[in-house]
Amino acid sequence: MNTKNNQRFQHTEEEIVFHGLALIREKGIEGATVSEICRRTGINRKSFYLHFSDMYDLLEKVERKMSGRIEDFFRSGENESIGDSFLQMFRFIERNKEFYKIFLKQSNRTHLVDAIVPRIAEEDRQDIAQRLGYQTDSELDYHEAFFKAGLIALIWEWLKRDCRETPESLAQILGREYHSDHSLFQYRKQRSGMSRREKEDHLPKESG
Repeated sequence: MNTKNNQRFQHTEEEIVFHGLALIREKGIEGATVSEICRRTGINRKSFYLHFSDMYDLLEKVERKMSGRIEDFFRSGENESIGDSFLQMFRFIERNKEFYKIFLKQSNRTHLVDAIVPRIAEEDRQDIAQRLGYQTDSELDYHEAFFKAGLIALIWEWLKRDCRETPESLAQILGREYHSDHSLFQYRKQRSGMSRREKEDHLPKESG
């Protein structure tokens, strides 16, 4: 029997993800069935359920791995500035644009930026608000909501254009529209240190 650590299990999961995403792209999440994925992959339903509980679980688990990588761009300390972290994020989204077109069409779009701006811990709120010049928690909530909505709208518009502009162009647009050196994200960058997540050894294959 397959185990999660052997190559056969990993290869089967890669095939399920590949055909699953292709099927969702063709028919939408509601039209994609486990039976059709099994037929395309050459496995039985029991094998599918060793990896995923249903189509939504497949999409969510793939996105979780993707978000783990994006989160690392902002927490690892490898980039010199927050602008560099956003550039890495845009490059990653471009490489995986077909997945993100599917995911953002089918799912709550704000989920993507939660990897960048997790809900602020209660004990940090007063310090963050003071640094950003806000007088109340509500102001900080609105600041966070405003940036999340704007960023996801920017990404979605870019994907609808099939990532016609370069990641560098998107990073410049973001920089002009929102001065990140005065934002919540600069503060989180200073406090981050190493990533809270270990990098995934096994991510879905990146396109291109």
